[in-house]
Formats: sequence, structure tokens, C-alpha cells
Amino acid sequence: MDFGQYMDVFVAECRELLESLNLSILELERVPGDEAMIDEIFRVAHSLKGVSSTMGFDQMAGLTHEMEYLLDLVRSGDIAADQALITVLLRCLDMSEQAVDGIEADGIENIDPAALIAELQALIQSASGTGEPQVAAAEVLDAGADGASGNLPDPATLPPGLDLLRVRVDIAETCESVSIRAFMAYSAIESASEPVWSEPSPEDLDDWEQRWVDVLVARDSETLADELAVVLGRIPELASVTITPFGTDAATDTSPAELRPTSPVAEQVAAVVEPAVAAAASSPAPGVVKQRKSGTIRVDAARLDALMHLMGEVVVHRSVVETSIRDRDLDAAGLAVQELRRATQALQAEVMNVRMVPVESALMRMPRLVRDLAAKLDKEVQLVVEGADTEIDRSVVDALGDPLVHLVRNGLDHGIESPEARVAAGKPRAATLTISAMHAGGNVIVSVADDGAGIDPVKVKARAVERGIITADDALVMDDQSAVELVFHAGFSTAEVATDVSGRGVGMDAVRAMCREWGGEVEIESWVGRGSVARIRIPLTLAVMTVLLVKAGVTNVAIPIDRIERTIRLVDHVRVDMGGGQHIVRLDDGVLSEIDLGGAVGYGANPAGSTFGVIVRGAAGRRVVLGVSELIGEHEAVTKPLPKALGAEAAFMGAAVQGDGSVVLIVDCDHLVEDGGRAPASAASLESNVREGATHA
Repeated sequence: MDFGQYMDVFVAECRELLESLNLSILELERVPGDEAMIDEIFRVAHSLKGVSSTMGFDQMAGLTHEMEYLLDLVRSGDIAADQALITVLLRCLDMSEQAVDGIEADGIENIDPAALIAELQALIQSASGTGEPQVAAAEVLDAGADGASGNLPDPATLPPGLDLLRVRVDIAETCESVSIRAFMAYSAIESASEPVWSEPSPEDLDDWEQRWVDVLVARDSETLADELAVVLGRIPELASVTITPFGTDAATDTSPAELRPTSPVAEQVAAVVEPAVAAAASSPAPGVVKQRKSGTIRVDAARLDALMHLMGEVVVHRSVVETSIRDRDLDAAGLAVQELRRATQALQAEVMNVRMVPVESALMRMPRLVRDLAAKLDKEVQLVVEGADTEIDRSVVDALGDPLVHLVRNGLDHGIESPEARVAAGKPRAATLTISAMHAGGNVIVSVADDGAGIDPVKVKARAVERGIITADDALVMDDQSAVELVFHAGFSTAEVATDVSGRGVGMDAVRAMCREWGGEVEIESWVGRGSVARIRIPLTLAVMTVLLVKAGVTNVAIPIDRIERTIRLVDHVRVDMGGGQHIVRLDDGVLSEIDLGGAVGYGANPAGSTFGVIVRGAAGRRVVLGVSELIGEHEAVTKPLPKALGAEAAFMGAAVQGDGSVVLIVDCDHLVEDGGRAPASAASLESNVREGATHA
């Protein structure tokens, strides 16, 4: 049997199970006596063991088997779910996640669980006084099991002289992937025996929809029933397993009692673990492989139905357009094109909805991160998560992960005080770290807030002067918010000693760089003694963006519509020439700097001067006026990222493909506001490279 076609499903299922286990075990640490939570953890661990064993990843199976038995002792009250046990279980999950990473990258588990298994067995032995758990591997029933499975073959039609066993597997009603479970069951049976007949046949397994599998196997040893019970017992979501003799002669020779498994489970575990440990010791470490993002996503069936309905509309309207053009009926063709446009817009919206997932998937690893870092830093922290059901594009979820980790680490290390310092300041001993998500226009805003010490602007300015980032004169006139913004400067850190948590000056500038790579931004507000909040703003989707097309110099460029405050006619406002080609514009709500957009992005200033101004917002609410010669109009554009080698110096965040197939570059408003419109040396070659790439895409 070829398991390769199920590998993506296996990896996705393992990741979901591991995420669920992480959250559930952390909840068990908070409420040790929660019996429902213990049952849930046991069930999920059993599922993880089953899928890994069936797919042939015995190192994971051996590790999770011991986890499962330890959890059974917790469930029975023989051992307490104290911090030491929780820590060992979390380490097991870390190793299992490492195994899944290796499997996804190159098909190799690349773990050695022997040491962790020894720790688990020591805990088991201390609780039960024996190293031989007596957990049943599977339930083996007698010949009176309910449920027919179709037409069994006439014994006379089978090869003579065979001692046959009938293996009947019933799949649980709660199982959603029936064909996969049927395949797993058949593969497990085939791994331990030689099937001579089955329903479904091996060729029909992929499309099998019944909740049972019936297989006749040749019994070549007295222990075959035990072996079958063990391998089938590892598969999750099976309602029952029935193993009975098949044929009159066999029925008189064997009693149901003889079929019940009697092998000690410790021997079964050794048979799984010892070869796995030996294989890990003898296998060379694989080379470094770049881990790819998961390519799977769960979709509501109703959304798929809506897609099919809209696709049907598109096909109908396309047919009408073709007929109208063939008949040279321009009026009918015009109406049909309008209907086709409406249908394609609805189809686009529905496709975007299909890609939307709760931001919770990006937040699931935060409780574990907070728990481990708080313990490492000897701090007490309560994590609060709000808005976890906020939906965003799947690609945005991937983009949020690393910046969030940086912000949480910085908040715990720099922002939150020690318990003693908090008590001395009149605060609760335990700090509160709040992660929240919300929609704001076409963006999602994810905030990380703490009630810690806040960022001291005086200390920040002093450290910036010390490191040569600003001068002492700059520090004297710098306002507090501008001082807080200095934390985003490359190499800046207020930590006195660098640790493996933070303090090396590679954190906040990396966060800003990552956010801007995805067309977003990060901002910080802070109040001394009361805490800080860092906000990541990132587009809801990275595939389609609404932009304003403008003429900058002699070339068209695009400005993200969500960064535009308003547009103005420059002739209607007072402009002051500051010399050196610099202007300021007086508006009714203040004075803003004007940047000639064509010159700023490397296309050359408009010889006739700018006619219109586009007021855009950058980081920390700063605004500038971008001078352009023409406002072309608002468009929805399919966006493409820039090659890293080209985008590093450019004032652009990406490229937009227009309806006629032409390509325009999308302006990075944050870059322009921050750098004052310095022209990138690579701008001239950038556009041609992007267009060439679009042509060959």
C-alpha cells in the first residue's frame, strides 16, 4: 500500500492533535482535577498514537503509547497531574512536533525518544509499582457481533486447507474520514497477516463510504489474533473490532477465549520502541531542509456548495456572451458581460471567504510560549486572549506567527516586572498579558498588551545617545512617542545583559521588517508604570488589494487605499518652499511635509510640478503629502510580492497586476514617511524586473 497520498492529511491531522494537546495540557495544569479535560487529553493522545503507528512512524507511536498509559494513571487517580508531570508531557509534545516537522520536510521522524520514554516509564512505575501496563490493545469480540457487512464468500470457493480468521472492523459514527480509516484498518491487517478476501477490495478503498471493513486472513500462527488486535487497537475512531474463526472446521477448533490478546503490553511497546531507537541511532541526520507551510485548510461544505453554484453562473453567462458575439448582438453581449462581471465578483468574494480562517490558529502556541517563558524568567503571568474567532486570510495567519512571538517575548522580558517588584509598586503579584484581534476596515489589528513597567522614554533616549543612534541635542527636543519609536531601530536594546530570551537588539526591528514585508505595520504605545501595547496591523488578505492609481513623474504607481486619508488639489492650499526642493503644505488641521512621489521612488520628479496631493498615514500616525501629477482612479488589483533581492532598497511593498495585464508597483507608505522620500538606487531596474517576472509567471 502506498501511504504517500495520505501524507499531507497525516501531517495536518497530527498538527491539529498536537495543538489541541498543548492547550488541553496547559488547562489541566491550571485545573488539575478536571476529569473531562483528562478524558479529552487521553482521547486525543490515543488518536495521535493511532495515526502515527498506522502510517509507520513507530518512534512517535512508541512515545505517545507511553504518554497514553501515563494519562490513564492520571485518569484513574493513581498519579497526580503536578507540574513535573505536566512538564514531561509538554516535552513529549515538543518531540512529537519535531518528528512531524521532519516527516513533512523529508519523510523522516528524526527523533530519539528513548530518554523521554524512560522518564515516562519511571513515572508509570512509581505510580503502579510495575513496568508492565495492562492496558488492553483492542476489544476482540465473539462471533455474535452485530452488523452485516455484505456477502461473505462461500468457503468452498476459497483455497482449500487454509485456517481462516474473519476480521470485522466497525468505524465510529463520529469519524469524518471514513475512507482513510478504512484504508488504515486494511493496511494494519495486511501488515500483520495475509488477506485472502476483503470487502471492500484494496482497489475500492479510496472511494469506500461504508463504516465497516471485512477481511478474511490466513492464520499462520496461534498468536495472529493477538497481533491483529494490537495493530488495530492503535487506530483511532474505531467502534469495534471482531475477530472470529471462519468456516465450520475452524469454528470447532478455536474458542473465542483463545482469541483474546494476552501478550503483556510492555512487550508490545518494546517491540515498537527498540527498533525505532536503533533506527534513530543508525540513521544519519538529514540535511537542513526549508520547512514548507502547510497546504491544507478545512472548508465548510456550505461554502463549497456556494462556489459550485457561482461557477455554474459563470459558465452560463460566458455561454451567453459567446452566443451574443457570434450573433453580433452587441446589446445582448453588453448585458451578458455585466452579468458575467457580477458573477465573477461574487465568485472572487466567495473564494476569499473560503481562505478565511480564525486568527485563533496563529494564537494557539501563545499559551505554551507564555507558560514556558514565565517559568524561565521566574515571573507570574496570566494570559488573556480576545477576538480569537476573528477571521483572516490563511496566508496572513502564517505571516502573523513570528512577529507575535517576538512581541510576546519582549513583553514578558522587558515589560513585565518580577512578582516582588509588582507587589512593591502596589500591583497584583501576577501580571496580565492580553492578546486581542479585531477587524479594522480592510485590515486585522492584533494587539499585545501588558500591565508592566512600560517603556521609559528618558531611558530609551539615553541608551540611543550612548549607542550613537541619535545625538544629545536630538534627545533634548524629541517627544516621548518619538523616543518610544527608537526601539524599532536596528541593534537597539535597553537590556543590560543579553540573554537567550532577548536583549541582543534583533527583536523589534525584525518585527517591523516582517510586518512591512506583508504590507503591514507595527506600532507601540506605552505609559510609564502602567504598561505597553504593541499593535500589528496587517491586510486581511494578501492576494487582492484596493489601490489608488496615480501618475508619479512620468510613471503610474499604486498607493494602498487603506493608507490614504484624503486627496487634495495643491493649488487650493498654501505651499511653502523650504529650499532644496522641499515643500510644506498648510492644511486646516496643521502643516505637513510634501514629498514629490516620482522623485522619491526613483522615477524622477515631474518637471511641471505636482498638481494633486495624496495625504497618507505612516507608522505612529505620522502623515505626509505625496505630490502627484494625476489621480487616475481606484482599482482592485491582484498583488504579487517583490523578490527580496530587489525589494530590500526599494520604496515599494509589492506589485499589482491590472485588468489589462500591465504591472504597477505599490508604494510603501511607511518607508516614504520614515525615510523622507529618499530615492532608491534600484528603482529603475526594479520595475523592469517585476514586469519580466510577471511576463514569465
